[in-house]
Amino acid sequence: MLNTLSRLVGLRGANNAPPPLLGTYYAIADIHGHAAKLQALLAKITADAATQAGPITLLCLGDYLNRGPDSAEVLQTLRTGLPPTWQKVFLRGNHEQKLLDFLQAPAMHADWLGWGGTETCLSYGVKPYGATGLRPAAALAAELELALTETGDLPWLQATKLYHQASPYVFVHAGVRPGLSLAQQMTEDLLYIREDWLNRPHGLKDVVVFGHTIFAQPLLLPDRVGLDTGAYQNGPLTAARLTATQPPMILQAT
Repeated sequence: MLNTLSRLVGLRGANNAPPPLLGTYYAIADIHGHAAKLQALLAKITADAATQAGPITLLCLGDYLNRGPDSAEVLQTLRTGLPPTWQKVFLRGNHEQKLLDFLQAPAMHADWLGWGGTETCLSYGVKPYGATGLRPAAALAAELELALTETGDLPWLQATKLYHQASPYVFVHAGVRPGLSLAQQMTEDLLYIREDWLNRPHGLKDVVVFGHTIFAQPLLLPDRVGLDTGAYQNGPLTAARLTATQPPMILQAT
């Protein structure tokens, strides 16, 4: 499996202070192939960013693809359609990880197709079904890998990060394992954790900003901010404006 999920993340030494959040961050959760919602939300972010002083950073929390019809367009927008003056940070979600696993071992990870992978294939011009039903996983993986390579999306996906720290915030896709430092977190938890952390104090000094778990309204608590509001289930696509000195402000597109 790509990026062996049992491996410790271990990207920061224990004695190194985390970098501070500079300027304004806009964090977006779980786009899931909905390009129109993304474009509408980016328009709101662009207008709001014009009122902010200092550098602007767009940070996306992963799950860009699957389920919705426009995965290829979403990735194209994020790769090439953002203001060049913005800084950009792209985290990996479990859906990106599962796609990369599928490309590496199609038979073992063919269940990715049932996660919305068939819609992702269609968005890249890869037909998942033939005359007798679902085509062989190996053939689909080979065609999709070629399409992702030709568009430049595959190396972009491979370069996504597991977390980003900008104190007083730390950004992850799914959450963190309570009681462990950030350097001790495991890849599987950063991508997939849910019940084991949602109702427990996580113990980190920074506020954890995350997606992955759907809430009817954005979750705004002293120690965590949850931004997945179910865009793929007809909910809004949600972003938070974050600075080092002000409480989060929510922006949404429906």
